[in-house]
Amino acid sequence: MGIIFIFFASILTYCILIIVFGKRAMINEEIKARLEKTKVQANNNNVPYENVPFIERIIKPSIDSFISFFSRILPVSEKEQAELSKQLLRAGMKIKPNDYIVMKLLVVFLFGLAFATYQLTFKINRSLQPVLLNSAYGMIVGYGLMQYMLKRRIRIRKEKMQMQLPGFLDLLSVCVEAGLGFDQAVLYVTGEYPCELSNEFKIVVRDTSLGSTRKEALTNLQDRCDIDQLKTFTAAVIQADEMGITLKNILTAQASNVRLAHKQKVEEQSQKLPVKILIPMLIFIFPVIFIILIVPAALRAMSAIGG
Repeated sequence: MGIIFIFFASILTYCILIIVFGKRAMINEEIKARLEKTKVQANNNNVPYENVPFIERIIKPSIDSFISFFSRILPVSEKEQAELSKQLLRAGMKIKPNDYIVMKLLVVFLFGLAFATYQLTFKINRSLQPVLLNSAYGMIVGYGLMQYMLKRRIRIRKEKMQMQLPGFLDLLSVCVEAGLGFDQAVLYVTGEYPCELSNEFKIVVRDTSLGSTRKEALTNLQDRCDIDQLKTFTAAVIQADEMGITLKNILTAQASNVRLAHKQKVEEQSQKLPVKILIPMLIFIFPVIFIILIVPAALRAMSAIGG
């Protein structure tokens, strides 16, 4: 009984602290939300409100308000937010860390509710213990699924950018050799070669136009992409910029090295194919061959013995 009292007292204290200290932050967030809503309405004055889909008018704003409300009261440290923000940037997800945490908790809760509902609906034993146990299993599954989806998205996006890097650097080196500056060449290539990597370099151009140095913009690019070849390229560009070396030869050499590394990686993957294809052959193809070869002989032998 004492433990239950301490638990509810702790929840009550937490709520009081949130109400007292979070009131000003919530008011500021509401003001920002109203300003953003006013901007959106001003931009969409030509679109009649009745023609906006029901999901855009009702469901999506309600979900966004729900996520924003709970994201303001989550006790998440700045270190965790910074690490999660880095992962979200690498996954290409433009969402705040707190909002993503609320979405993750919502998914975990829904999985737990689904598993508990399954236990109550389709199982004979409907006591409290198996229901809570199934609910815990569902929460674990939901949490693991969200972690897996985030890592999978990061991995797929990283592989895409690795595939796009040789072509991007080839075009960039050609533009610099033609006489364009580095920023103008990046701006031209990003417009002519739309891809994930081009979107990241657009952010570099935007950062430099807003006052950041080229070194800061390229360092942020390294953190967002986390690709070894791209880190080598950006380090070479930063060094050439600091030492006053022309970028023409640097870009040509880097593009050639990246193209060679990409070629070697493709050759390495092609050499792994015979080993990888051996397992499905052993499971699916060889048993069928053995059946085709052995079964007729076995039937003939059985008929000969029976005769």
